[in-house]
Amino acid sequence: MTRKYTFSKLLIPLLQTGLSVWAEGILRLNINESHFTFFKDIESTTKLTEIGKGPIIMSKGKLFHAAVGDHVKFDCVIDNIGTLVRLWKQGPRVIFAGDMRVRRDQRLTVEKGTGDLMISGVEEADKGDYECEVETDSDIPVFIRHTLDILRPPSVIRFPRNGLLFANEGSNTSVRCSATGNPIPSVKWAKYGALHKVLSQGEMFKINFVSRDDGGVYVCTADNGMGGSVRRRIKLEVTYPPLIETSKNTLYTGSGHDFTISCHVEANPKAEVLWIRNNRQIIRKESRIHTWEENGSHYLSLKNVTKHDFGEYICEASNKNGIQRKNIIVVGSPKAPVITDVAPSSFEKRHTISWITKSFSPLLEHILLLKKHESFNSLWKKILLPGNFTNGVHFDHSLLNLTDNTSYSIRIRARNDLGWSKLSDEIIFNTTDKSFFDSIIWEEINGVNIKTADVFVSIVSILMLICN
Repeated sequence: MTRKYTFSKLLIPLLQTGLSVWAEGILRLNINESHFTFFKDIESTTKLTEIGKGPIIMSKGKLFHAAVGDHVKFDCVIDNIGTLVRLWKQGPRVIFAGDMRVRRDQRLTVEKGTGDLMISGVEEADKGDYECEVETDSDIPVFIRHTLDILRPPSVIRFPRNGLLFANEGSNTSVRCSATGNPIPSVKWAKYGALHKVLSQGEMFKINFVSRDDGGVYVCTADNGMGGSVRRRIKLEVTYPPLIETSKNTLYTGSGHDFTISCHVEANPKAEVLWIRNNRQIIRKESRIHTWEENGSHYLSLKNVTKHDFGEYICEASNKNGIQRKNIIVVGSPKAPVITDVAPSSFEKRHTISWITKSFSPLLEHILLLKKHESFNSLWKKILLPGNFTNGVHFDHSLLNLTDNTSYSIRIRARNDLGWSKLSDEIIFNTTDKSFFDSIIWEEINGVNIKTADVFVSIVSILMLICN
């Protein structure tokens, strides 16, 4: 008959075959046995120690870390094993029973003499628990447990898998890299071309209110200190409606001449571009008309212009995100005159107006608009300047009998056989009641102020004396 006594949290001196054993934990005392056995239950390892003639495992269970391809050795030093058999197991599967191989995997060997288990060329499937066990007469075996953890370099899967993401301008979007490895890798985000500037950390990078500037290649970098970092690229394509820019809104030309107009279009996806004339006729290729595209700029060229070719030309660009139009006016009338000078005469009350007018056709006339600044009357006076002008550039006209000490405004427009130009900018000038000789201009010559008019009079007097 066997009687079992259980003690908790006690220190029990046991004297057996000249040995003293102090134990803490859960002890089982077998009265009918010639020796006592005890064990302590631990999550990672289990020890069973036999007092007297039973085997004792001197090694302790450990956690091993190894990368694929490494070599690992699990130790298991046993005292008093006698004729008992040492078992090596991975989980429930027996690997070795003593020196006898049970598993056919030749990478697994037992070292002679020590009985340690060795794994050559560690593989992912080798991960897990390995037990060194000795079967005894007791119901509970003596064993220790080693754990093998497989270290893995980073592995990254990007989303989307093809590495191309589309997002509409103004929307919210995100890019993601799923990283695995042991230890768990850290993930950082940067934009290609500025990899030193970390934009975000973590597997997901969010972009709110996407702009065109956000487009480009984003790089996720995963690293866990095992075998170097791993990078993946994701290209973000920002889609947006067309944006049109033109170098000029009005183009001046003339009958018989050639002209080229253009518009620059930015759009994603690429826009379809059409040229429309006078809001009705779609421009198509013909003998006098040629259209082409170069680096985002779209051109329309027309040769040997006739009066029917003048009017409004529209550059229309459209894609799935929207449509935009920009118009260019092609005219044959003169350009607006540019007033270059208003010069008072030195000898009479006269002011000479000078200006420039450019025209592809001969100029037929100008109209000069003059306004006297008076508190009670500020009406524009029209002065018609007809003449057989050519399409020359420089013109002038003298204004007589202007009121002294008065401000005037002047504007000019021109006409050719195709119409009137726009008005020139308004120019304001002042008249004076003093002649050139009475005006005094002070200048400082070598620190002495003199009257420029007096000097001029002196020069004239000298010349008169010489002539006489």
